[in-house]
Amino acid sequence: MVGEYLLDTNLFVAYFNGEQSVIDKIITANEIALPAVALGELQYGAAASQRPEENQERIRKLMTWARLIVCDDVTALHYGRIKFALRLKGTPIPDNDIWIAATAMQADLPLISRDEHFRHVEGIRWEIW
Repeated sequence: MVGEYLLDTNLFVAYFNGEQSVIDKIITANEIALPAVALGELQYGAAASQRPEENQERIRKLMTWARLIVCDDVTALHYGRIKFALRLKGTPIPDNDIWIAATAMQADLPLISRDEHFRHVEGIRWEIW
């Protein structure tokens, strides 16, 4: 699976949990990008877990090979447009997921997520793994 992808938090969790289909796709990708918002969600999950040190180590290792994409003014522009469009359609999604979708637009990368609500976001390329 050659290509560049922006992964949502749930795909990194699947990777950490040893889900082979996700691991196979990640190791054959040219590049995997991590939205800063997803990194925050992973950090929260590690802190709230029964094994915070082990999970923190997993995140440290992840940061050696995944490209971190931070939010900037372009991300904020996409965020505002996405959130407004979703409001007009009556299909709100969680704010963190709007930031993740905005990051995918900013980076011009397909968003890989298992969250079905991304189908409501116009203008992103979305795939389920």
